[in-house]
Amino acid sequence: MASANNPHDYLVLTKLAPGIVCDYHNELTGDICDANGQEINPNTLPPPISEKDPNDWAPYHNQMQFETAEFLFKNAEMSAGNIDRLCNLWGGSLHTEKGGYAPLFADHKHLYKTINSMPLGDVPWDSFKLKYSSDCLMNNIPPWMDQIYEFWFHPAHSLIVNMLANMEFNGKFNYVPYQDFSEDDEK
Repeated sequence: MASANNPHDYLVLTKLAPGIVCDYHNELTGDICDANGQEINPNTLPPPISEKDPNDWAPYHNQMQFETAEFLFKNAEMSAGNIDRLCNLWGGSLHTEKGGYAPLFADHKHLYKTINSMPLGDVPWDSFKLKYSSDCLMNNIPPWMDQIYEFWFHPAHSLIVNMLANMEFNGKFNYVPYQDFSEDDEK
């Protein structure tokens, strides 16, 4: 039975829950295939992914530096100014007590640079810069119109390839395009 909203492409195949109908695409089957479009047996194991040495914390020097970065950036969500203050205090205490040791991070820039150098699997970071470029006829131009903004990202195609290769996701998501509707035919 085809969906009332799109009778040609979707076919009602299953009820997900009471009152919820899932319409799967009629022709895009989600069959697993190789880079050339040849179907692969669903039970075929993917090529092995090289395991990382458990003591390799790159781009961090060690586990302590990684955990410190994770705490400051993710858990505490500490501001750049407070990171600088902490690194300054930390560096001062290490210098006087231990005779010249450096803190794990010199300042917030060193912390951010280390975090940003982390690869996502083998997906590199990419970036572009953006600036407002239309003619502005105003006398007092807002500051944002005159600034250059830098955007960092991972290429989406590479992220998806890595996700599909990750065995932890095996059997956890549906490859077939679908639409969910209530039985009243509301999205």
